[in-house]
Amino acid sequence: MHWDQQQVLDAFANATSVSQLELRDSPADSVYAVCQALLTKTSAHTQRLFPQLTGLSFEGVDFGCPHEDCDGEESPVYCLADVLAHREVFGDTRLETLLVESCSVADTYIEEWADYVPELIWDGRTGRAHDHDPDAEEDEDEDEKLMAVDDDDLD
Repeated sequence: MHWDQQQVLDAFANATSVSQLELRDSPADSVYAVCQALLTKTSAHTQRLFPQLTGLSFEGVDFGCPHEDCDGEESPVYCLADVLAHREVFGDTRLETLLVESCSVADTYIEEWADYVPELIWDGRTGRAHDHDPDAEEDEDEDEKLMAVDDDDLD
């Protein structure tokens, strides 16, 4: 099932005592919706969703790739980073534990998320994830330009 942000807010607005949340085999767009909901004040309250949340677990989630050539803004990678970085700033409890198991996520993002939580547990699996190295992309662009020059020289 796919959830959008409003469905998450409507379903869980009154769940103010939730301290642990687990997303298992959830599609990336639903994970994104949950992350967006965690950053939004609920309509029923003047607080954010799950204000007592201290632990967040992901199992079997494909986080996708936020690069514009891949999933772009639909990837929950940066949205989750915002959740981890800002919950305490918003006056909610700090997320103490992040668990990532059997997920597709590049280790670059795991390293970023580790900066925001005291305890990050990761099984080391990256699944189908990949990193986009800006330096490598620049090198590829240069190679393409060189090839174009070489092709022109043949005429």
